[in-house]
Amino acid sequence: MSNMSLTLLLETCRSSYTKTNYIKRLNHFKKFLGMELDDFVELDNKTIEKHVMMYIIELKKIVNPNTVPTYLTPVRSFLIMNDVLLNWKKIQKFFPNRVKLTGQSAYSTEDVQKMLNVTTKLYNKALIHVLASTGCRVGAIGQIKMKNIRDVEHGCKMIKIYAGDIEEYTTFLTPEASYAVDQLIKQRKSKGEDITDESFLFNKKRYKSLGRVSASMIIKRITVKANIRGEKHDGRYNVQICHGFRKRFNTILKQNNEVNDNAIEKMMGHRNGLDGTYLQITDEELLEHFMKGVLDLTISNDQRLVIEKNQLEQEKIELEIKFEKRLARLEKLGTFKDDSTKTE
Repeated sequence: MSNMSLTLLLETCRSSYTKTNYIKRLNHFKKFLGMELDDFVELDNKTIEKHVMMYIIELKKIVNPNTVPTYLTPVRSFLIMNDVLLNWKKIQKFFPNRVKLTGQSAYSTEDVQKMLNVTTKLYNKALIHVLASTGCRVGAIGQIKMKNIRDVEHGCKMIKIYAGDIEEYTTFLTPEASYAVDQLIKQRKSKGEDITDESFLFNKKRYKSLGRVSASMIIKRITVKANIRGEKHDGRYNVQICHGFRKRFNTILKQNNEVNDNAIEKMMGHRNGLDGTYLQITDEELLEHFMKGVLDLTISNDQRLVIEKNQLEQEKIELEIKFEKRLARLEKLGTFKDDSTKTE
């Protein structure tokens, strides 16, 4: 039997992750129904609606209350694409009340230090550094290609996340994260890999990108070895496996009053309402905001000392330049005379 009803839905999915997630959820729904989806959409609306409501009742027994709507999203999209219009306002009344979320904490810098200390692989170290420095979603990490990365000032690198997509945005790597990426690329080249602009930064196999699940499994093994996640509460850890890096990035920059909130939202790929749509911030301006928080985003204590020293030296140079300019302006106005040339 054909799967035309499912094909119609999958053709509307913009990303491979969404497509994979929809297939997984709809297979779960199909197993509950005990029939093919093509047959299901041929039933009358009342019967379909009844099955959907019974599915919600079943889900409430086996999954977290907050997760139930995520199981129904693919089902709703599937039915809409197959011209099955139900009373979703009525159906949503069967959703359970949401519960207080766990897993909303961020990794601390000490946590990330421990992760780096328990792994020797350059691949893993670079992965940790990129997640910590950019705060990007784990689903985006495998899509980064070499052509999406370029060197910028201060020893940093600029990365385009979701490059070429409507969701594209700009973020950056700290100097230490940039170094980790350079070391990984150097190692891959030394092993005979021909790295081109189209090569993925993180590949599972030579020509295949690192998937979301694989990336999560790498980080999970490292966190277990580092023993940093503690115990579960209500079935969840306080820090999510990969999202904890994103929380860290957001928390660190939001606590820095010198970093513009809208710039932070831009570097996280958030639309941020009208500001996100109409407020234009150039990549150069974003880098300036990133540099204001680079010290706190840096993981290594030694690297932070290096950055602090460089910043102090740069501030000294800038002050000297300002002083020279002010002195020249005063001399031009005739309000300052250099007495050092006077003779007795």
